[in-house]
Amino acid sequence: RLFLGGQVLAAATDYQSMLDAVMAYGASQADQGGLLLFNRSDRGELVSVEYAAAWSRQPDQPQPELVGTVYNPQNVPFLKALLSDRPLIITDVSQYQSSGGLFNVELAELLAGFGMQALASLPLVLGQQRLGAVLLGYAQPHVFGEDELQPAQTLTNQVAILLQNQHLLQETRFALGQLDMINRRLTQEAWQEFERLTGGMTVADGVAGSLVEATTSGRPGSELTASIQVRGAEIGRLTAQH
Repeated sequence: RLFLGGQVLAAATDYQSMLDAVMAYGASQADQGGLLLFNRSDRGELVSVEYAAAWSRQPDQPQPELVGTVYNPQNVPFLKALLSDRPLIITDVSQYQSSGGLFNVELAELLAGFGMQALASLPLVLGQQRLGAVLLGYAQPHVFGEDELQPAQTLTNQVAILLQNQHLLQETRFALGQLDMINRRLTQEAWQEFERLTGGMTVADGVAGSLVEATTSGRPGSELTASIQVRGAEIGRLTAQH
């Protein structure tokens, strides 16, 4: 089943299909799922968190947060609890809330808004980069078995690789676009410089040629010889044979 999930995930092209694959093949007991993506500055500082995809065992169940919502981590302190490179496990939200601490209270209130009583937050980590987290929610308090989260974490690791590959592809496309713009600009500047130095091509310039008879490999044929001229000066010749 995990192998099949990996194949389905490898074919995923968007955030929702990635999360769907994780939930279907790695978290069959969960009631809800979510995909959070961390957006960082060039210096690596966390600037925003995006709620990129959502999954529910009951698709018609209303969601308190809309997919696509972007959070400012300064305004939602409990998000820092999800920045660890280790899973965050909450077997019973009520006990987690009673343990005190602002992060605990805020996170517990959010889970209650989703109707969740237990949570597993699996980090999206690639090397030293924390890309986000996959959230698994449970409608009742849930004691996680020793190997229960292993399939979900394995698929989550694959999601991290897919996200990184998408990022690299976007960077490559952007770089190629920049190179194309530079090439177009340099070509235009070179042509403008040519026109400035030569005055450009006039009607009298261009291609002048004649059709002559020729013999190639012992076979009679036609040869077109054209003189390429700019401002009356020949700059090359073009020959075509038929």
